[in-house]
Amino acid sequence: MIIGAKARVLIFAAIGLMMLGGCESERRATESKGKAPALVLIDLQRSFLASEGARPVAQNEVDPMVKAVNAMIDAARKDVVPVIYFKDEFSRFQFIGNMARDDAALRYEPGSAFDPRIDDAAGIYLTKQCPDGFSNPYFESHLKAITAGRIVVAGVYADSSVLETAKSAIGRGYGVTIISDAVAAESDATRDAALKQLKEAGAQIQTSQEFIASLGTGA
Repeated sequence: MIIGAKARVLIFAAIGLMMLGGCESERRATESKGKAPALVLIDLQRSFLASEGARPVAQNEVDPMVKAVNAMIDAARKDVVPVIYFKDEFSRFQFIGNMARDDAALRYEPGSAFDPRIDDAAGIYLTKQCPDGFSNPYFESHLKAITAGRIVVAGVYADSSVLETAKSAIGRGYGVTIISDAVAAESDATRDAALKQLKEAGAQIQTSQEFIASLGTGA
């Protein structure tokens, strides 16, 4: 049976709505959290950091971000601060979404791997297919297991995965710190606008050096 053009459009629209629906993380009542931090590093993958990647961030932002991230990882390792790495991983069969993403971060493809400049051996690894890290239920389960009450967030994109994960964390009662020199977006203006939005949403904004200096002080 040949499907008409109108029917095909309706099918694709339904698939798109299903994909969006799958990105809704469970909403929970705000709970009281402790102050212990966890360093959360989002989507530091070749597709997004490499100049030849499928969806690269502004390249002038990459080297400073990599330097800041690695310095924080080193400090977290020394101060026994938990580190959580997130990776986007998409099935090749998510045709519509992959077209919109320019085939970025396809599972088992080189673009989904961590950028080789990143120290990727300091913590656990979680995957996601939505901007909000809480769409993976193991994220919050792990935060509870390590009694983390504050997440310190770095990575890409500042206006997408960083923003959505931070807003979700704030809504769940976690303290959130965004590292200003360790996030990136498609342009400086987009990154700066996202940082402003994050601050207005209730996140604390720090530099990587301010975060490192705070470790071991009870701050």
